[in-house]
Amino acid sequence: MPGVNEFWLCFVPLFVAVDAVGVLPVFLSLTQDVAPQLVRRVIYQSVVTATAVALAFLALGTAILDLLGITVADFMVA
Repeated sequence: MPGVNEFWLCFVPLFVAVDAVGVLPVFLSLTQDVAPQLVRRVIYQSVVTATAVALAFLALGTAILDLLGITVADFMVA
């Protein structure tokens, strides 16, 4: 079903932001029948999304965690 592939390709940039290496097999399987231009576009979007999320957490991460009341000890439990 082509609709399912298109659905998952929309979420690849978000998955890359979370776990770039772990999503590689999923990315390869989803893009095996996709035009190279579209694959490059998805890679570009993935890198931009990952960079934006990383920079946002770098700039605002401590403030967001403080706002939510999450401490370093909370991470140790997890």
